[in-house]
Amino acid sequence: MSLRKQILKYLETAGGATNYEIAEALGVDATHVSKVIHEMGDAVKRFDVTFRSRRLRQTKWFGTRKGTRYFYYVDRKRFVEWLARRIRVRNLRSVSTFLRHRGFTREERKLIMRLLRARRR
Repeated sequence: MSLRKQILKYLETAGGATNYEIAEALGVDATHVSKVIHEMGDAVKRFDVTFRSRRLRQTKWFGTRKGTRYFYYVDRKRFVEWLARRIRVRNLRSVSTFLRHRGFTREERKLIMRLLRARRR
């Protein structure tokens, strides 16, 4: 099976991932995964995880410890659920502001916040 098909299959089953997670799961180099995803074009969508912190006055990465800049996904609905599982925060207000500025629809924001509130209990 080609690497493109493996990446698509992994993203469909996982819901979303960083290029490091895809590389680790498939056993290839992360830069190779990034190159193949870039060549795939619109088959794989990407979500920018960087944001500018007003308080710290620097660029921060949301939801990841490694310096990866994008989350990749195929299906938007599964990606929203994956992102809700991925978020680890104490302050839900900052999450709602972040989501509003990232272009999520109102229904998607409600779903993420509902999943986060359910997990906090």
